[in-house]
Amino acid sequence: MRSSDNSKSLVRRWVTEVWNKGNLAVANDVFAPTYFHRTPAATFPNLEAFLQMISDFRVAVPDTQVAVQDLFAEDDKVVFRWVLTGTHRGTLFGIAPTNRAISLSGMTIQRVENGKIVEAWAEFNAGGLRQHLLGTVGSS
Repeated sequence: MRSSDNSKSLVRRWVTEVWNKGNLAVANDVFAPTYFHRTPAATFPNLEAFLQMISDFRVAVPDTQVAVQDLFAEDDKVVFRWVLTGTHRGTLFGIAPTNRAISLSGMTIQRVENGKIVEAWAEFNAGGLRQHLLGTVGSS
């Protein structure tokens, strides 16, 4: 199997096992211990902080599902476009449960080294998600 295929499989495993199933134990197989994750809303300087964010998100949105829309790999980078869906059933970003459906799309670039994901850059509309949860989307 080519290196790019291995890297894509690694990312699919991360999405399926960690995000969709909440199986955080798989993280040690997928991520380097020095993993670093950047988003528009926050930076997670290590794997522990990143996994805590996923755990907190899944508690607030227990039916979280991430669908990979496109997936590309070249050299040490994997890029994928995704859609996250679920229902806001617990406190999320300090916002009490609204029972609203969530649909959030974005893209993530991940760098793979020695068969592990070592860092990532995620882009999505974090402010739009917050407005949606607060019910202020479309309000003036």
